[in-house]
Amino acid sequence: TGSASLPIDYDITSPNVRDWNPGGELNVKAKGDFHSAVFLSEYLADTDSIIGDINMILDIKGPPEKLVRNGAITIENGSIYSLLMDEPVRRISTHGRLVDNQLSIQSFTGALFDTQSKIDSTQNLTITGEIDFTKFFEPRYNLHAEGDDIFFRSLNGDIEGYGDLDVTVIGKDTLEINGTVAAKNGAIYIEFTGNEPVEFADAKGRITTNYNIRFPIEDTFSIRNSQIDAKISGELVMSKQFDGEWNYSGEIEFIEGEIYYYVGDVFENLTGVMTLDGQGFNPFLELTASTKIGDAEIMLGVFGPFDNPEWRFDSNKGYTESDILQLLTFNTRVAQEGFTSEGLGTQAQTILGAYLERQLERNFIRATGLKSAGLIEGVEISGDLLNPDAGEEFSISARVNENFSFSYRRSFSLEGAYKKKVGVEYKLNPNFSVIGNVDEMGNIHMKFRVRRIY
Repeated sequence: TGSASLPIDYDITSPNVRDWNPGGELNVKAKGDFHSAVFLSEYLADTDSIIGDINMILDIKGPPEKLVRNGAITIENGSIYSLLMDEPVRRISTHGRLVDNQLSIQSFTGALFDTQSKIDSTQNLTITGEIDFTKFFEPRYNLHAEGDDIFFRSLNGDIEGYGDLDVTVIGKDTLEINGTVAAKNGAIYIEFTGNEPVEFADAKGRITTNYNIRFPIEDTFSIRNSQIDAKISGELVMSKQFDGEWNYSGEIEFIEGEIYYYVGDVFENLTGVMTLDGQGFNPFLELTASTKIGDAEIMLGVFGPFDNPEWRFDSNKGYTESDILQLLTFNTRVAQEGFTSEGLGTQAQTILGAYLERQLERNFIRATGLKSAGLIEGVEISGDLLNPDAGEEFSISARVNENFSFSYRRSFSLEGAYKKKVGVEYKLNPNFSVIGNVDEMGNIHMKFRVRRIY
């Protein structure tokens, strides 16, 4: 309900007809109960909606070019849904007073918790500060949010955990969000993809938001993805300026865990550090891990940029890298009389395939001058290298892209010793491929492969 007096000139003979009457003043009084505060959420960065039991009183007076607003707003049983979080802020209870265009937050409490855990939470979030509504559609914020043991889960589920929050929001058309979120008891599930930017859902609108947030990480936090499963500690800083990409800086220490990305589920006792330089997402690794083969402990070192690191191998038996690769690849044991074979197992195929994939890619990049990673993938190994009685061919194949792959085959059988072929396959379309290879005599062989579906 409400009433209004608008200083509009309705005199059809006046040169100011339908315009504001010079010297006139606007006088509006309104009050009401609402379920949705669209008039607020529209101007709050990264806010999707505000709902609840909302009561508002508003009094606007003064000339059109210099309006003065007074009133009050109360929200009970409210919820704020954000574009950045899976869980909303629930149980909001807040009261604000608007005096001479300055909205002062008298009280604001809410709860951020994991509804999937079915564990209820008390009010663990408070907000203080004020909002300047001198220009109603361009409010200026000066807010401070604090929270204890609040829960956060990103919309895509890549990050979740609990933390203590201390963040400020300052600005008008450009908001500066700065502060600290002490992360604990949670996990990062993001797949590492080299220096490709990690994307978040950013709202596009009249307000630009800059971020600079520190994340001190306790040792109850983890990284869990298809590449690494480890407990971590350290500090991460996430920053973003205007419409630029997210930048990550800091140092993460791996306390314990396993590494899968390069060699399958083999190497354990993962320790070391991951350093980020603040230029996009560009991790630099200094990691060590180990595995046991018989009585030999094999140590792996991974050093360099995440998308193309250097591998180093060592052991407690003084083996050379060549010896270690034989141990890893062919699952043999070293005795005084030399190597004895126990076959080429699945674990060894995983190790050799991953190692060759990295080495082939590293040399391919050096030879061509290309900088992109992921060119060599899908390395496959088959056959028995050390058992000449098997009569099988040992082969290695690798895919450069969806349409092009190359292979190497060699026979170690007594009947066909030293027979070898180097070949390529180019897929013209999903059903037709051209295959060419060169044998040990230098002869070129060409054939095609047709895929039929009945």
